[in-house]
Amino acid sequence: KKANQEQRELSQEETTETIETICKELVSKTRYYDGVPEPPMPLQDIHEAKLITEKWTRWNTLPHDANYEEEFAFDKDMNPCTYNDPNAIFRTIIDMVHVYKDENQQTVAHVRDYKSSWYITGQLDNIQRKAQAVVVWMKYRPDVLIMDVTSIRTGQSLTKQIQALPNEPMLYEWADFIKLAALKLTQINKLIPQPGLNCYQCPFAR
Repeated sequence: KKANQEQRELSQEETTETIETICKELVSKTRYYDGVPEPPMPLQDIHEAKLITEKWTRWNTLPHDANYEEEFAFDKDMNPCTYNDPNAIFRTIIDMVHVYKDENQQTVAHVRDYKSSWYITGQLDNIQRKAQAVVVWMKYRPDVLIMDVTSIRTGQSLTKQIQALPNEPMLYEWADFIKLAALKLTQINKLIPQPGLNCYQCPFAR
């Protein structure tokens, strides 16, 4: 986000300083996820994250005109709304969304998800990637979607291009599935339990 504010790519020294500042905050302050407090991260985890992030940024740049940790939210009719809107049934935060014009003047949306895991095989075709493709397509209406999963631990990147116009039926199908799943999950507290014999010891079955 500092690169956004400065409207330029950060130097290695600035990037390292930013990483150190974030690590100090994560280890000393309570974190909040969707308003729910979480304890500070363990020092060992922070130290490991700092090392792999510094290594990755040493050889990779972050586009200064991309959006980082961009929030998306939709209501029951799949209309966009603010992230904290109580009517939102679906919310997601994407690590990086870079929208630009390519050499053919096509609008390209590069959607990147950073991972710290060793293995990212199969990550391009899961429900998270489909949801990210749908929300970015619905907001920016690009000609091309580049779906990207990058391991900052190994440096491996998996990418897949989706031409939006010929794949509109598929994107609408994904959107309908996400809407249905989100609606079902928002009604989870209204579902009637059906305890069976294996639920005998469960207090909720009494």
